[in-house]
Amino acid sequence: MENHVEQPLPNQNVIEQPKKKKSPWLWIIGGCLGVCLLIFITLVILGWMAARKIKNEINEFSPQVDQFKESVEKVGNIQEQAEAMSQEFQNNLSELEKSQTQIPQ
Repeated sequence: MENHVEQPLPNQNVIEQPKKKKSPWLWIIGGCLGVCLLIFITLVILGWMAARKIKNEINEFSPQVDQFKESVEKVGNIQEQAEAMSQEFQNNLSELEKSQTQIPQ
């Protein structure tokens, strides 16, 4: 007698488990997270582009800002000179008025 062990045939004695259905909430949450990720990436790219453009604009107008500062300093100096001249004129005018009142008529 030979010892034969019978090999079970496929699908024999194997009970198939019914496939579990996946919840639609997983797909909904996954889709929402995907959309949020795309929006975040878009905002980062737009922010980077805006920062680069602003930096270029600042560099472009930097010489004009320096010229404006120089002009303001010149105007400040001219204003100081004008105030000094005005004060001198007022002093001279008051001296002239005093001298005219002292002259007998």
